[in-house]
Amino acid sequence: MPKLFFGISLGPGKIKVPRIDAASLKQLLERESVLLFDVKDEDQWLVSREMIRGAKRRDPKRVAEWGKMLASGSEIVLYCSADGEAISARVAEKLLKMGFSHVSVLHGGWLAWKRERFPTSKRTSSGLL
Repeated sequence: MPKLFFGISLGPGKIKVPRIDAASLKQLLERESVLLFDVKDEDQWLVSREMIRGAKRRDPKRVAEWGKMLASGSEIVLYCSADGEAISARVAEKLLKMGFSHVSVLHGGWLAWKRERFPTSKRTSSGLL
């Protein structure tokens, strides 16, 4: 069972977004079907040469658009490289408000994954959806 814990609130009236640690995410990816999305901002995406193996790139500014294409019961994990997982948390909050119930954010984001030396792959050329 993955270790989920709740992160900081995003402000008054905001939803608390569950976090998952890097080791638990690695285990989850090895045994379950999870939608893993890289939602780094455009600047970070352009300078990044890698992403978590199996992740798909999604534009955090277009979540309302690409979120409609996901099955409602999907298990979704998001990561970014912003301090405090700020971008991932905002995207997760939007997905939760859209009715998704299995959404979490990688605690520590991209840097936590890299620090553990877990599997990565070269990023796709654009991948922006």
